[in-house]
Amino acid sequence: MPNINNNFFVLGLDKRASISKQNGSNHLAKLPTDKLESSQFLRTLDLICEGPIEGLVDKEGNTLKYLANNDADDLVLGKGIYYNDVPLIASHQNKFNFAVADFNIDYGNEFSSLSDLPSTVFNYNQKIFLNENSDSTLISKEIFQKEERFVKIGGTNYWKGYVPNVEETYYKVSLQNRSDIRFNRTYHCIKRENNEWSYLNSGDFYITSNFDKVVEGFSRLDLNNERKEIETPVTSYAKIADFYEKAKLNSIPFNHKIKNKYCDFLTVNISIDMLYAIHKGEGDTLRSVLEFVIEISESDSSNKIFMYNVVVGISKGGNYIMSLPFHLELDSFGLKEYTVSIFPISPKIRPDNDTDIGSNNVERSFSVSSVVESVSRKGKFSYPYSAKVRSTISSDHFNTDPSRSFDLKLKKVNVPNNYDAEVKEYSGNWSGVFDSFLRWSDNPAWIFYDICTNSRYGLGNGFINEKDLNKWELYKIAQECDSLVKTFASQKYEQDSFFTSQLETNDDIIYLEKGFSSLGKMKEKYSPVSGGDSDVNYENSLIFLFDVSDDSGQTFKKNLKKIVWDIKEGDISGVNGSSGDIGQFNEVTDGSGTVFQFKLVNDFGPKKKLQASPSDLISSISDKVIEITEQEDSLSDRLSKSCKNSENVVKREILYYYLNNKDSRKTFFVHEYLSESIFPSGYRVEESDSNFLKVIRGKCLPKSKGYEDALEQRFSANVYIDSEVECLKLLNDLASTFRGMAYYKNNFITSTIDVDTNPVYIFNNTNVKDGLFTYSSGSLDGNYSVAKVLYKDKNNIFEDAVEIVEDSELIKEYGIVVREVLGFGITSKGQAKRVGEWILATNRFENQTVTFTTDIQGLTLKPSDVIQIKDDKPSAVALQGRVISVDYDEKSIIVDRKIGVNLTGSPIKFLINSNVYNTSETSSEDLLGQDPNFEYFEIESIRNNVNKIYLHQGVNIEMVSAIASGSAFCIESVDSDSYNQSLYKVVNISEDDVNSYSFFCIKHNPLKYQAIDNKEFEQGESLNTSPVSFSSYKSSAELNISGFSSFYEVKKTKAFDFPLDKFDAFFTEGDSPVELEQDQLNFGELLIDFSSLKDQINSLSPSDGYYESVENVLDDGGGFICRILYKNQSIKFKVASNDIGTKIISLGSMDNLLIDNRPSSFLNIKFFVYNKENQIVEV
Repeated sequence: MPNINNNFFVLGLDKRASISKQNGSNHLAKLPTDKLESSQFLRTLDLICEGPIEGLVDKEGNTLKYLANNDADDLVLGKGIYYNDVPLIASHQNKFNFAVADFNIDYGNEFSSLSDLPSTVFNYNQKIFLNENSDSTLISKEIFQKEERFVKIGGTNYWKGYVPNVEETYYKVSLQNRSDIRFNRTYHCIKRENNEWSYLNSGDFYITSNFDKVVEGFSRLDLNNERKEIETPVTSYAKIADFYEKAKLNSIPFNHKIKNKYCDFLTVNISIDMLYAIHKGEGDTLRSVLEFVIEISESDSSNKIFMYNVVVGISKGGNYIMSLPFHLELDSFGLKEYTVSIFPISPKIRPDNDTDIGSNNVERSFSVSSVVESVSRKGKFSYPYSAKVRSTISSDHFNTDPSRSFDLKLKKVNVPNNYDAEVKEYSGNWSGVFDSFLRWSDNPAWIFYDICTNSRYGLGNGFINEKDLNKWELYKIAQECDSLVKTFASQKYEQDSFFTSQLETNDDIIYLEKGFSSLGKMKEKYSPVSGGDSDVNYENSLIFLFDVSDDSGQTFKKNLKKIVWDIKEGDISGVNGSSGDIGQFNEVTDGSGTVFQFKLVNDFGPKKKLQASPSDLISSISDKVIEITEQEDSLSDRLSKSCKNSENVVKREILYYYLNNKDSRKTFFVHEYLSESIFPSGYRVEESDSNFLKVIRGKCLPKSKGYEDALEQRFSANVYIDSEVECLKLLNDLASTFRGMAYYKNNFITSTIDVDTNPVYIFNNTNVKDGLFTYSSGSLDGNYSVAKVLYKDKNNIFEDAVEIVEDSELIKEYGIVVREVLGFGITSKGQAKRVGEWILATNRFENQTVTFTTDIQGLTLKPSDVIQIKDDKPSAVALQGRVISVDYDEKSIIVDRKIGVNLTGSPIKFLINSNVYNTSETSSEDLLGQDPNFEYFEIESIRNNVNKIYLHQGVNIEMVSAIASGSAFCIESVDSDSYNQSLYKVVNISEDDVNSYSFFCIKHNPLKYQAIDNKEFEQGESLNTSPVSFSSYKSSAELNISGFSSFYEVKKTKAFDFPLDKFDAFFTEGDSPVELEQDQLNFGELLIDFSSLKDQINSLSPSDGYYESVENVLDDGGGFICRILYKNQSIKFKVASNDIGTKIISLGSMDNLLIDNRPSSFLNIKFFVYNKENQIVEV
């Protein structure tokens, strides 16, 4: 039979009533405490993924609660938890957006820090109708009646109620003082077991902040928390139970059958929908009383429990929820059933002669909200190796259950021990040993390795192990994935040029020419750790170095990301007429210098650095970022302390530690770090004919908050795998992230990557079977001119986004032919764009294939290897296809594929249309072939951009008329050395027979990779010098204004100084001027000086064919189209060449954080050019 453990009856959310004493009589005080209210909280435990994971991060990607400490506050985690896409904590203000009770994270280790009872929730929301029998009221004297209804026992006041027909039976609620009634709910429980009734004692557990209660003959708790005994007659519990049974018969009870036989903890949630009385005389809202009973009964026996409840107060609109918990001991063998019944005692209609109510109108109604069955004795759900987030938030914010999302760095994986996963840097050579700690990484190569070796969710569960993987090949792929590439995103500042000194032996120094800048402005731009603002975030000290080369013309492919340690102003001797050895730097402090000297240090991940440093560094950093909150701390203070424990703050404190201890002999590791070379080996070497070091030159940009980085990781994978997937498909999906494919060779699983490499083998006619190479080219159906890449945008809470990339040359040839691809694991717009560019570049440059068969030497090669083919047999070449159309006047044909090689002078054979061609009227000298069904012609030239072949002009027009659309053609010989000696990439190797291997290869063109990295599709000539083409507005490329000095600015103005008639264009504004502060500069206007834009184009025109073409279009009656994206709106307007001047655009209300007189991720401006025929031109 169930027992009730009263320790669970803690309802701390109840709001209490109060009675005040006025003019010597007791009156109901009209205070807020009369109102019954309960705060409902939504408590969720969200299963995230397999663990262990890195944890929650802020919107910049900084790990929150970076250093583990059980005593530290967890409030900072709220920056990474979202309800309906709104964060719990606003990052830029450090304020709560919701009323939150608590939140925490379990990182998914073996032993869980968050556990929960196995529970089942039964939602009912079922109304319970009040008792039909008006005589079934248990408490007949209500508390708000003015007349005396109290009894004094032992010097203490009690409120008196009675059970009808049960003499001398009282239920008394302690009132230490008549004017201090401090309860709104009371209950008692009686139990029948083996036909004997007993009272369930509350034991020694006292509730000091909820309500006071006493049941006759048992201990009670008064307001002073003192236990006393009351001497009264023993109650007849059987008569009370009989009264309950009669009340149940006079009502329609709610019934719930307990489903789980192991349930030992039951919670019944009761909603008090309406409870109040209206005094007819005075019209006051008064408290009312609701009485109901919860019964738990056992089948096939008379055993049961009655729990009587009284609720006193005012409730309207169902804002008061009572949670009534029971600790049960049920028959775990499942032989008996248990039913929970809930029925009212309060009558539906009060009798007219009820003196307690008098002439007052009373409203009472309640319902069963839900019943929760839980199991505690079987242990809690611990969810080992499962990452979870638990949060509790007030339900007042939402009408329905809100969606929850999280900013997280998820699964941690094995990485090499020489790899700093936080900054994606490799140091030295790898010994093949993995790090002793798991690290979070979005490098797809190491995710590939984890999927293959993990025994819980990967292939490591009895299928493969580490020895089956070619980890050395994955290491090379991982390095390529982590290489930095330019994003070409808009930046806050213009890029600078840097160079190194010939005499500077320290490999951590670069120089920037001073120009018109000053030391103060340069420090403001690059934010050095030393000598800068002490409050500067380390992230603003990052500098990106790219387009690196030396004076000999050698270009270095690797771009760099470093930290600016210090900036000094001075001169370099031997430069600009100064004396002394070339490259000697002399510092000046009077502002007369000609260069700035930058001391750079290597970027690092805090965890890797702390683990490799002495304990005093760890202790010092912990003291700085971990502050234990005190009980008297305000919520704001707690949040401020908690926010210090994040990745960016820890890194900043490490840098400041280095800064303050750089001269200390005890901290040798600081000196070692500050003296590290910033350039990879081989960059700065001595010149062969002198003792000078080679000068390195390049471009640089700082990291700016609110703007995309100038450099980003080439390939990354941020993917959430939430369903079972075939392993090979998943591995190939991951490999597609870095443009590769998975394969098995020589007992190893590995992957390819599509990068530019040197040829590793040469094939010619002597080392292939029969000396035969078979070539083919792609069909017209396989050509596409637009790539549409779908991805998840990390800058927009990972919503679906589309990046469209166009090949203007192919659009001219084929029109708009779209290929749509899903960017697996892609969350960066730049990476999505590179995928689209790779697809189009592959389509353009790799449209030819070759097959051949060789012997055992083929085993030395693998997919993705580049080979060189030297084919000396022209007859071995056969290019074929079909005719699309014929121009009889031009004597030209358009075919269904690109030829892609120099075929001038080669013969081309067609299947003729005998119904058109009349051989009797053509001399035999005009025929090159003797087959009556074929005719041969000589190729005069080919235009590959339109797949057009021009035939020799000496051919008879009637012979050309014999060629019909759809006719087959064949080019049987090629004499081009550039074609015969071509580079190809191995795609597939298959074993045909013993020591016989067939190869399928695709053409390899290094120009493809240059086109991707430089955002051009070049094939022999620059796009800048190609003719002007026309296309629709959405498919046009914007005007290139990179390197232009600023010709537009943002100004702020007051709301009422904002007449719309002065603007050339404007954005729709949500707030009217009267809704904004009148004396604040809270409106913005954008001023674009098109005259300055035109002047800069004209100045570049003489030396740059691209801008010369733009100038010609503008001077010939064209103009500009300006497109502006801001606040999720887009506007565009035309500016004719004869109306060039300053245009003013209304931006509406403007946040100071969004605009800084330059285009940012919030304000995006693009310019296009149109010609005199109002056609958008792509130059």
